[in-house]
Amino acid sequence: MKTRQTGGTLAGILIGLVIGLGIAIVVAMVVSEMPTPFINTTANTRPSTLDSTEAERNRVWNPNAPLAGAPGATVKADRTPSAWSDAPDPIPEPETEPVAVVPDALDALAAQAASSPSTPTPPPASTVNEGAYQYFVQVGAFRSQSDANAQRARVTMSGWDAHITQGTQHGQPIYRVRVGPFNRSADAGNLKQKLDGQGLDSTVLRQAR
Repeated sequence: MKTRQTGGTLAGILIGLVIGLGIAIVVAMVVSEMPTPFINTTANTRPSTLDSTEAERNRVWNPNAPLAGAPGATVKADRTPSAWSDAPDPIPEPETEPVAVVPDALDALAAQAASSPSTPTPPPASTVNEGAYQYFVQVGAFRSQSDANAQRARVTMSGWDAHITQGTQHGQPIYRVRVGPFNRSADAGNLKQKLDGQGLDSTVLRQAR
């Protein structure tokens, strides 16, 4: 009994599915045959005169006509926005006025000094009349005569003839060891350098004749 009930239920379901599928097919066919109210069928219609004009234009169309142009004319490259829209606009450089270069005064003087031959500056002429003076090289002044004699002996051993002169300073006797006289200050200066080189401190003195 239960088997008959189950078989009847399945047969009813299958029959219902077949009937529903048939109804769906019929509805789809009817809908496809009906005109769509939202489509303007008159929009695509074109006047016959326009069609004839376009047909005539296509008949005589020359594909190379746009390239001919006037004599001497150049064809500009098609610069579409896609070719240059991504490139940044060039930034104009600020206008700068030329600055005049002023030569440095020190450089000009240095160049002038380099171009001119260097001439040694002559020593200033001596205004002293050496004929009116005589020159001595004093090798020391001592309170004791024995000290003066010892210094005189050291100068004599170095090769120069020295003598002792006696004088008074602040009421006290003083003994000076000297070499000379010399007629020129240059000779006295040369002797001073030699004595200083041997450790004998000396001084050039000038005395009127």
